[in-house]
Amino acid sequence: MLYCIRVSTLSYNEKIVCFALAALLCINLVQSFFMGLAHDEAYYWIYSKYLDWGYFDHPPLTAPAVGAGYWLIPNELGVRLVFLIMLTVSLWWMWKLTDRRDGVLFIALILSFGLFQVVAILATPDTPLLFFATMFFMVLRRYLRKDDVASVLLLGFSMALMLYSKYHGILVILFTVLAVPRLLKKRTFWTSAAAGALLFSPHVVWQARHGFVTIAFQLGRASSWLNPYYIVDYVTGQIGVAGLISGLILLYVVFFRFRPRTEFDRVLKYNCVGTLAFFLLASLKGRVEANWTIVAYVPLGVIAHGFLRERRRLRKTTMMLALFPIGIIIVLRILMTAPPDNLWGLRRAYEFSDWPQVTEEVEEFAGGLPITANLYQHASSISFYSGAVAPALNINSRPNEFTLLNLEDDLLDTPVCFVSSFEISGAERLVLRQGGEVYLIKGLTVRELKESFTDR
Repeated sequence: MLYCIRVSTLSYNEKIVCFALAALLCINLVQSFFMGLAHDEAYYWIYSKYLDWGYFDHPPLTAPAVGAGYWLIPNELGVRLVFLIMLTVSLWWMWKLTDRRDGVLFIALILSFGLFQVVAILATPDTPLLFFATMFFMVLRRYLRKDDVASVLLLGFSMALMLYSKYHGILVILFTVLAVPRLLKKRTFWTSAAAGALLFSPHVVWQARHGFVTIAFQLGRASSWLNPYYIVDYVTGQIGVAGLISGLILLYVVFFRFRPRTEFDRVLKYNCVGTLAFFLLASLKGRVEANWTIVAYVPLGVIAHGFLRERRRLRKTTMMLALFPIGIIIVLRILMTAPPDNLWGLRRAYEFSDWPQVTEEVEEFAGGLPITANLYQHASSISFYSGAVAPALNINSRPNEFTLLNLEDDLLDTPVCFVSSFEISGAERLVLRQGGEVYLIKGLTVRELKESFTDR
């Protein structure tokens, strides 16, 4: 089922894919060693310091994945290590979902998908979701042919682990059932669902004990009014991460040209079209981040590969057009690793490079005092690069995992250094290359900070 790779038994196309994925893994490992952490990655590192069955923003699987890699290699590469392995295995399984012919076309497609080459190389919940969603499709294909004990148990396992990765995994299960309604009549499918529910139950218990805080947070993101900008942002974002013009061709193929021949084909189409349509509707009520649709790109790639392989002219055109997004992705990854000065158009790239130096400046200013920050993003990055957890006070900012941890309680009457996202009279100003600035002040206690600046 997991397809242990023996190079000597691989076909020519499988060798192409195998060696290309091995090369891509090496590139990802090298980049991860030299590239600093994004704020969110540092935030998930905070998760790993306090293992639990749930967290404020997400289900818990990201935390042990970060922790395991960091335990082996205590630096940025370690934080991302498990995620890079998951990505590589996911892409190999994705290849196994195709007819395993035309390895060059397959590699061109996955290299043009921005979500696989920019987002999935980071330590975020999207990569475990991609991994277990691809596992789910692998197991489901076998299950539809033969519902033996192994298939039934692995199906339940993959369903549970998708949800442990990110709640969006429920969409994969929903659209699979819509594609093959007869599953609801099979006892073995209900056995799989029961096994998955049992595995997922510790997280449900955690949510109940914490007032279903994660569910409330995720549902609370929607706005109460229609904003056309969110729709445009979502549509253009999906075209971009699908490969720009080549992505438009792929989306057109899946939506309008592909005709499912088997139940599994129908599962792939329903999951791709259904996921993209669901988040289009979600964009009517709020901003949808491009990475939320990552599970749609497994069926998109599999369907597009099979369709293009049989149409030489369209295959050639798509592959030539894919060179453009591949080039853009290469440039983006270089900028993420070593951004030059005055990068005004892509200033967020500095988030990956500047925080070791920012942390040094904050530590020097603190002069040995405990460090706290207003925003969880700043607190997380400072915590990672200083080696000591800096509590986020969340003054006039949204709740987060630091809200549940209450780490600042031990510092209520202790003078601290405070890294503020808002201007404070008399504070030292530190300009950030990624945009904005922070203000440093020291000597006040946490209690005094909260009393002075809350609701200002």
